[in-house]
Amino acid sequence: MGLGIPIIDRLLGIGEKVFDRVVPDSNKRADQAHERSGKQADATLEGERNKNYFTPRAILLYGLTFIILYGIVIQPFAKAFGLDLPTVDFTPALRILLGLLGLDLTAG
Repeated sequence: MGLGIPIIDRLLGIGEKVFDRVVPDSNKRADQAHERSGKQADATLEGERNKNYFTPRAILLYGLTFIILYGIVIQPFAKAFGLDLPTVDFTPALRILLGLLGLDLTAG
């Protein structure tokens, strides 16, 4: 800036700093959002590269999924063909599975 008068230069400099903090720069915000999305994409790619299908959470999900498939698919087909398989109440497994997946859709 440099008007030559130090007091005015200091006051204008303080005013610019206050203005920058009060009125955010939309370009700077967009750049930060772009950087965050790029970092998220990098983290996702790294997670996919190091995927392990036998973590404790994955094993639990496999077990719960089998219980639900047994109750919804296998047992009705077996009854249709005359096989008498034991009944399994799969609603608790369904609630746990939906909770682990972040899809708790049950009311109540």
